[in-house]
Amino acid sequence: MILVGKSICEKEKHCCSLSMLLTRNGVRLFLLILGSWTYEHYILLYENAIWVYCTNIHEWFSRRCGF
Repeated sequence: MILVGKSICEKEKHCCSLSMLLTRNGVRLFLLILGSWTYEHYILLYENAIWVYCTNIHEWFSRRCGF
């Protein structure tokens, strides 16, 4: 049972890290298109997007796995 839980946690971490990578590139592209590339804009958008994505991923795994 512990191994199954660990495997599920690893999948959750993988999904979250993949979302972080895609989001980071998406935010950069979005800011470059707008022409308003600053570190402050980037960090603000990136942190908010990652919080939302990882929270949604965690909720999905929690519902699916009964955590």
